[in-house]
Amino acid sequence: MGTTWGDPHLNLANGGQADFRGVDKQFFSFLSAPNISVTVMTEDRSFVRWGGQVVHGSFITKLFIKVRSPVTGQLLRGSVHADQYNSFRSYAEDAVSTYTNKTRVELPGVDMLQLSGGRSVIHGAGWEVFVNRRRLRKPLSTRSAGVSLKDSESWFLDTSFNILDKDAASAKKFGHSTIGRIAPHGIIGQSFDGSMIAVSGKQDKYNDLPEFTTTAQAEGALEGKHTDYIMTAPFATDFKYSRFDAKSPVAPRDVSKLTGAKTAAKAGAGTSAGSTELFGAE
Repeated sequence: MGTTWGDPHLNLANGGQADFRGVDKQFFSFLSAPNISVTVMTEDRSFVRWGGQVVHGSFITKLFIKVRSPVTGQLLRGSVHADQYNSFRSYAEDAVSTYTNKTRVELPGVDMLQLSGGRSVIHGAGWEVFVNRRRLRKPLSTRSAGVSLKDSESWFLDTSFNILDKDAASAKKFGHSTIGRIAPHGIIGQSFDGSMIAVSGKQDKYNDLPEFTTTAQAEGALEGKHTDYIMTAPFATDFKYSRFDAKSPVAPRDVSKLTGAKTAAKAGAGTSAGSTELFGAE
């Protein structure tokens, strides 16, 4: 499983961890695999941590997903916005200016559903992606003193990525991943490398000062640098490590070249990963 949590904290597929600040209002590839692409937008946010420390960090506030139907070749395009609680957005084209609010979209071998509690789930190309909307506990205005905080600044997203290969019923409906033939990539996706080695990247070490600014960009747990994962648009699929249109075999990353701390993966690791917030959530 792969997950992410606030600032965002990354739980990587083999058990590694890292923090990823991103860049304010920039798009990053979290998962790129044949026929599926997941891009997130990070935004700078300040909040009061438990204990009173003011943290100048960041959160995932939007997630964009593009999945190709294996039957018809149709593209499902959807986005989850942290401040849009009861529905997601569906798009007919890559342009994000025109959309329809939906709670369910289904194509052959692909679906996107709105669940209870502000959660969304997407299935396709052998993957399952969960998105969970959460509220900051004590957010601070990022504009100026004395200006009321917009409600939209109070919400963020946690994410979870799971491969469906060992779930016979789901794999029959939504396909198998290409892991073992075409390795996935992206900030989260590359950790599904089959190595059974947990690689941890840089993590922010919170001090006891009244204020703290996060800086970690998951250094040591990523191939290349974080700017290699910047996407030109929400539904763009092309970047340095793109796999969306890959047909020929692509080997996974070479874990030995990563500089992060390495340990043996725990039993059962390698099928899930994601991101989540540890310090600022209600």
